[in-house]
Amino acid sequence: MTATPRVSTIAVLFASLSAIKTLHNGLALSPAMGFNAWYALHHHLSLPSYEWKPGYVLSDDVLQIAALMKQNGYQSLGYKYINFDDCIVVNRTHDGILVPDPQAFPHGVANLSTSLHSMGFKLGWYTDRGEYTCSCWEGGLKRPGSEGHEVQDAATYAAWGVDYLKEDSCYAGSQNPVEAYAKMRDALNATKRAIYFNLCWGAGKTVAKVGKTLGNEWRIAVDDGGGWKPLMENVEVDNGLYMYSGPGGWNDPGLLLAGLDSAKLTDNQGRTQFNFWSILAAKLLISADPRTFSAYTHETYTNPEVIAVDQDPLGRQGTRLTAPGNASSPGEVWGRELHDGSWALLFFNNNGTKAVDVNCD
Repeated sequence: MTATPRVSTIAVLFASLSAIKTLHNGLALSPAMGFNAWYALHHHLSLPSYEWKPGYVLSDDVLQIAALMKQNGYQSLGYKYINFDDCIVVNRTHDGILVPDPQAFPHGVANLSTSLHSMGFKLGWYTDRGEYTCSCWEGGLKRPGSEGHEVQDAATYAAWGVDYLKEDSCYAGSQNPVEAYAKMRDALNATKRAIYFNLCWGAGKTVAKVGKTLGNEWRIAVDDGGGWKPLMENVEVDNGLYMYSGPGGWNDPGLLLAGLDSAKLTDNQGRTQFNFWSILAAKLLISADPRTFSAYTHETYTNPEVIAVDQDPLGRQGTRLTAPGNASSPGEVWGRELHDGSWALLFFNNNGTKAVDVNCD
């Protein structure tokens, strides 16, 4: 078999076997699918204040994207979470209740969640386990994190109709991360609302070993938004953590970058990432604006066979089956066992200049 440069191919081989597990909140039996607004829309923020530019209404823009995703068939393929990220709250009331950014959410968060739910989507929200959120790093508005307010904030999220929560790790001081994430886990459980919980910790094996005791998903490495190099570094980290991932809780190597201009991926690289995320049983959260997709990018994200591999109910993360590629032998084979005993295989050419042969015996 010949693989073209920087391209991966998935093949499915048939047999039989099945298993499934659950986490007590009943969520994450397969990795989350949906859209994350940060990379697509954060250019509407003024720097260094990280305040939304005059006249821009974030929630209206995201509702337009959700409507398009429904119209273009993404929702029916499983893309159901519509997730907001940083810069969405401004402060707290005198009694500690979070105040959403009034410019971003002029009609309130509860009304937004009602709109998304009526369209068949779920609402994703963002917080930080520290005192402030990450946008403050560069001198931005000090938007409050959840430190010391976990129970109060979790109750607020439940009242708003939030279905997914990402908790970041900025301004956390000397916190013990496990203890901090456990506080929010317990607070979410106490609401009796099923809220998918993502830990944005980025600590490799350290977080993967305890991930399932804390949440439904855990970041295992750096932000992948910088493009091909950090993306592939995250693949290498995730490759060594397959034993910790499965139904109820998943390793999280980052967001999908195909179609995102700032990531500077080629079409082949974007499709290769999508194929890798499927083999790695990773979340499929699109980070680019679907209104700007080329036909090729749309085809990448709507491939039902690749999505089926990612969402396979056995929930067994794949891994590399051959030696790592190098200059003299760049071809790699990755594989993942599926619920019926078949295997999904990914053929990866780790060479940017020429085609290579991959022999399957």
